[in-house]
Amino acid sequence: MTDTKKTIYTILCVAIIPLVVGLDVRSSTTVDGEITSYTYFSVSALLAGIIGIGCLIRLYSAARFTSRADGSGANASRPNRNVILLLALLAVVSVFQLVRGSGVVPSVTECTAEYSFDLCIPVTD
Repeated sequence: MTDTKKTIYTILCVAIIPLVVGLDVRSSTTVDGEITSYTYFSVSALLAGIIGIGCLIRLYSAARFTSRADGSGANASRPNRNVILLLALLAVVSVFQLVRGSGVVPSVTECTAEYSFDLCIPVTD
């Protein structure tokens, strides 16, 4: 399987699995219909982010090794541009899952929203 296909499959798994597999811990305190404290932690998102970062490192080193074996010259150590773009996308998705899974953003920013991938405190009706 090529590096491009591996990267695409990894991106899909890291992005989708935490949304399907819910291993979330949520806690909130409501006073007079207003949320006064909110904590969130997602084990599946954290695992997906960690696995995504590990795959990113592995796929990047494999892409560099393949490009060195293919030819020589100034660009011999640089992977294909499409692979680099996909690896950058994998990095973004993995970091997003790490941030989302840790639950740090709602407690630090104190933003509120009706739906925000658990990056903000939910609004009560």
